[in-house]
Amino acid sequence: MLLLHIEQVSSSFHHPAATFIVSNSHLDPGNYSHTEGNDETNIVYQYIDQSAPTVEFTNDYVHSSDRISRAEAMWSEIAAVRKDNEKLHAENQRMKHICEEKDRCLITAAHDLKNPLTGILYISNAMIAGECGSHEIQEFGQMLRSSTQVMFALISNLLDSNKYDSCGVAPPLTPIDSTHLLQHLVKNHRFSAAKKEIAITCELTANYYVTADMQFLRQAIDNLLSNAVKYSPRNSTIEASIRLSDIDTSLLEICVRDQGPGISDEDKKELFGKFKRLSAKPTGDEHSSGLGLSICKRLIELMNGTVRCESELGKGAAFIISLPFAEPETV
Repeated sequence: MLLLHIEQVSSSFHHPAATFIVSNSHLDPGNYSHTEGNDETNIVYQYIDQSAPTVEFTNDYVHSSDRISRAEAMWSEIAAVRKDNEKLHAENQRMKHICEEKDRCLITAAHDLKNPLTGILYISNAMIAGECGSHEIQEFGQMLRSSTQVMFALISNLLDSNKYDSCGVAPPLTPIDSTHLLQHLVKNHRFSAAKKEIAITCELTANYYVTADMQFLRQAIDNLLSNAVKYSPRNSTIEASIRLSDIDTSLLEICVRDQGPGISDEDKKELFGKFKRLSAKPTGDEHSSGLGLSICKRLIELMNGTVRCESELGKGAAFIISLPFAEPETV
């Protein structure tokens, strides 16, 4: 069937049509000159005969455009698949890293548990053999308590590390009285510090509030104070303080500063990693799981904050938590 679309004709059929657009995918070029006469019908057939090659060319152009469109769609699909593959590869690498880290955690935990378990086994064998008198029983009891404390601390840190690593969503954040919290935590650590003749000072002139989660902030500060006591030498001082940031007054800085051995530039690179054993050692034979600072960093980051270390080798270290400042009247 031949479809003729006349875009413009005169009001009277006795005048020739001005424009014809011929569209027929099945129309082949031919010769229609056998139609005779001077009427409008003859003119139409003559126009079709002249236009047939153009119609064929137009059909080829349409087919070519269709092939281009299909090619573009195909390349778009290929690009989408390539992008998905890149995402999948990145996720596989992330999961591989997690599995490798879990393996390292397991090996380190097994190693750290081996020593206290060996001590417990030795004590239990001595007690079974009846090789301990009243004095030895008291000594063995202290050894048992020390060993179980080490294991309990390690297991607690492992569970905390796994819990906070799995936590991808920040907890509800509210204004927290960081001054009161810091004073309370310092008081809790004064007993363990006194055993090493270490003084902990906490001089605060005002109540400062931060936007945080109470449990997360408590554990983060507690980890910093515990580390400070653990690595500080005898007869030294630990300073705990709170101040507004000099760089950004919308941030509050909670600082724990010790007079320990300091941290080398090399150790700083590994400072907040998991199970990292640095060159500095505890000064009172305390156990270190290598998880405290990594847990602290994770907790602070979940509260939209940061934690950093300022230290020079041989000049102590300052660990500084930065969190959004909250006005007291908003509480």
